[in-house]
Amino acid sequence: MELSICIITKNECDMLEKCLRSLEPFGAEIVVTDTGSTDGTVAMAEKYTDSIYEFKWIGDFAAAKNYGVSKAKYDLVMTVDSDEAFVSGSIENFAALAKTHPEAVGQIRQREYTPDENGELQESIIGLARVFDRRFFHYAGKIHEQLVRGSVFDENRDDTRAMLVRRHENRAELYETGLMFSHEGYSGVGKDRVEKAKRNVELLKKEIELYPEAADLIYQTAKSVYVAYGPEEALPYYERALELPLDPSVFWVQDMIVCYGYLLLELERYEQAMNLEAVYEDMSGSTDYVFLMGLIHMNNAMFDRAVEEFLRCTSMGADRAVGTNSYKAWYNAGVIEECLGYTEKAGEYYRAAGDYPPALAGIKRVSTN
Repeated sequence: MELSICIITKNECDMLEKCLRSLEPFGAEIVVTDTGSTDGTVAMAEKYTDSIYEFKWIGDFAAAKNYGVSKAKYDLVMTVDSDEAFVSGSIENFAALAKTHPEAVGQIRQREYTPDENGELQESIIGLARVFDRRFFHYAGKIHEQLVRGSVFDENRDDTRAMLVRRHENRAELYETGLMFSHEGYSGVGKDRVEKAKRNVELLKKEIELYPEAADLIYQTAKSVYVAYGPEEALPYYERALELPLDPSVFWVQDMIVCYGYLLLELERYEQAMNLEAVYEDMSGSTDYVFLMGLIHMNNAMFDRAVEEFLRCTSMGADRAVGTNSYKAWYNAGVIEECLGYTEKAGEYYRAAGDYPPALAGIKRVSTN
């Protein structure tokens, strides 16, 4: 298919090679934009493509992406990060979908693993707008850049944050590509992950100075501050963002509310977390939110209500966090029943959790009592 896959990178030789190798089934043009690598990234990339360009880093991810997209051979573009890899999906079906949606934006699915407060990796799946025709769309935003209307070749296009705000008034049609990618950039728990988060914090703070009412920027800053400096330092950013006018129907707003709730639980501010019940009506369609409310009620010793929330999750659809509508919900309901002494009911819930290791351990416990 006539597709150009565009990647920006810097000093990610090993990850980028894994990415490039995974993209070979597409048979697409690969365009790599390097922003100053010194680790052999460029030499490695030359094994996979001749379309390699240098771009001086100016602290602007959108500018770097737009530059690479402008160098592509084809108008149909898919952007991929160098720490991602293609996992599954029918390339033939994707090609057909792209042809039937010429002025729409294609969404990929990304599976990522991020460490929780105990260092254990938690799986989540998110949708990302990544496939587009460069004659109709380009990137805007120095960090956490997003697609907005306007040709990448239009020198008079609007690249300001205001354009990002207006995207909600002029949204593009989205279609699912059926493609799944993995993301490894934030799966580590060591120095590299912290350093990347610190870099993002500095870029985000500069954007917030220009757009102090941009709640999405403040939220992204909160997440990066959490990784770089810890939960106590991140809390004020969450609270600042939540004080601004928000639309609970927007995905990132729902995600922010859920993340804020988990942060309060981590800080053992259980009573304060109960305030999130105020948005129950708006958030009741989010499995991750209902699951969170189960945890909040459990930590406030409201056990009947907690079990009710977890069981409700099992009849809902899958959300961003894997397992909140299945094995994790059944397991938590089982834990509560076991602690209350209802071992028969606990065993029932543990068995419903399938082969989830903590649930299997729970079955053994209640079976010996």
